[in-house]
Amino acid sequence: MDLFPIGGLTRLAKSGKGVVKAVDNVAVAAADDVAEVVGKEGGTIGFRYMTEGELKAIQQSGMLRGGNPGKTYFTKDLYKSGAHAQQRLSLPTTPTLRVEFEILNNPTMRLNGSKVLPDFGMPGNGAEFMTTDPVKVRLINWQPLR
Repeated sequence: MDLFPIGGLTRLAKSGKGVVKAVDNVAVAAADDVAEVVGKEGGTIGFRYMTEGELKAIQQSGMLRGGNPGKTYFTKDLYKSGAHAQQRLSLPTTPTLRVEFEILNNPTMRLNGSKVLPDFGMPGNGAEFMTTDPVKVRLINWQPLR
């Protein structure tokens, strides 16, 4: 997959392998039905679905899950509703926020885009990434979910 230098706020470039879209120095490259998101510092971009309390913990600590030890999950899947995120990611409760972030360190991934299995009465089938290492992030954006 080719990644291109980014100069402006929004630029579309088409290559023989797919489409690259640049917005605010974040590149999204799509080719062969695979999307990879790379931030301006070269880190991975991801989403985590949560409530306001977890967002505050991330803002204070700079770490996903507020730096608490244990398994840290995230996804590259974008959902617009809390119910859809809960179903596809097999979450125990309905999230109220979608938080976009760039990973600044290099945690070892135990799951790397794996299919989410059914759990908590939810069907799953989204994609998940998981690490037991601390995940240092730069928050990019957060949006309320429908």
